[in-house]
Amino acid sequence: MVRQFLYGQRFLLREFGFTTEIGWLPDTFGFPPASLPQILRKAGGIRVFFEHKMYWNTVNKFPYSVFLWEGIDGSVIPTINYATYGADLTLGK
Repeated sequence: MVRQFLYGQRFLLREFGFTTEIGWLPDTFGFPPASLPQILRKAGGIRVFFEHKMYWNTVNKFPYSVFLWEGIDGSVIPTINYATYGADLTLGK
């Protein structure tokens, strides 16, 4: 996962002249929940994380859609846990 973030940041910098501060993981067969904030923070400067996999658990419902995710090393990353593909993320009035 660290390699993928680093390769992605290198590609963006090489091809477009910038890197991103947004980590997006729309689907995965697993990720390291305890260390993911640290990986995101240190692998290219990701500052916010979007994902929706935590909503898929039908037994233990994840209670938050916006939260600060703290890793085992103390790294914190704001996270948006949207409901599903194509979920409406527009701001209310």
